[in-house]
Amino acid sequence: MSKYLSALILLLLVACSDEHKPAGIIKKEKFVEILTDIRTMEAAYGMSFKQKDSVKVSINALYDSLFEAKTVTEKDFLDSYRYYSRTASELSDIEDRVMENLTNAHLELEQKISKDSSADSLLKGDSINQQ
Repeated sequence: MSKYLSALILLLLVACSDEHKPAGIIKKEKFVEILTDIRTMEAAYGMSFKQKDSVKVSINALYDSLFEAKTVTEKDFLDSYRYYSRTASELSDIEDRVMENLTNAHLELEQKISKDSSADSLLKGDSINQQ
């Protein structure tokens, strides 16, 4: 009897955890990628307000361009955000992964800048020595 009860409980747990996603929900990996791009875009857009001569582009136009590039619709993105937001741990995992992506991008940029600075210093040092 306990074998049957255990099997029934296991079956119910699997059935409940195998929740089907509604149509149009973006896969989690792609959603993380899009959300990372959105956060980067929003930061760059916010920085553009600090520059007097910058060309102002509507943030909505930037969203539209991003969604088009990622071949998703705004509705799919918003539906996916609502879907993943239903569970705090799911959204927390997504936000953690977005933060990790942003941190890695920042570190890569710092390394590139450092490498470029070192290369520039070497070039300037070589030109001084040649004169």
